[in-house]
Amino acid sequence: MLSTTKGDGASMSADGDEDRNSAEDVAAPAPLATDEPASTDTGAPNLAQDLEALLRDVLLLEDDVIISLDAEGMLYELGAARVRAARTEAEALAMIDEDLPTFAFLDVNLGGRTSYEVATRLRAAQCPFIFASGYSNSPEFTRTHGSVPTVRKPYGLPNIKAAVEACLGRNASGEPAGPKVPPASESET
Repeated sequence: MLSTTKGDGASMSADGDEDRNSAEDVAAPAPLATDEPASTDTGAPNLAQDLEALLRDVLLLEDDVIISLDAEGMLYELGAARVRAARTEAEALAMIDEDLPTFAFLDVNLGGRTSYEVATRLRAAQCPFIFASGYSNSPEFTRTHGSVPTVRKPYGLPNIKAAVEACLGRNASGEPAGPKVPPASESET
């Protein structure tokens, strides 16, 4: 199980070098650029505030260590405060039981297994999540999880940001556009 909490000013790369984030990158992250104005007196949150709340505690389920480290770095670039990484479905379920995350990033294919059970648990807890996949969607996936934002591997920061914003109910321009939690399909109700 990999787990990293942002804030100590450094993190280790896969080869043991402390070069993934510099102390200044961690200590003072740049605010996200948005077209949306800052909050007004009405108390309406802006996109940056919504992202900060959503990414307070992220569960990352990815079985490939290198891809997991890359995804973790991108989540921190988006403003994640904490990323808990699991390599197996069992580890992810244990993390959910221990402390429900505010958001989850799930690789669909975990070797011989899938992350569908984790997705079902998160949906029941009304925890927003996205999928990552290097494969086309199976009929089972489309039927049970087709409404969940999915990034295709190989992905980059813009792809992840768009999928996270979709979980916030935002469209590509940052405007409100729908529910924050993916709706359950008819087969789950």
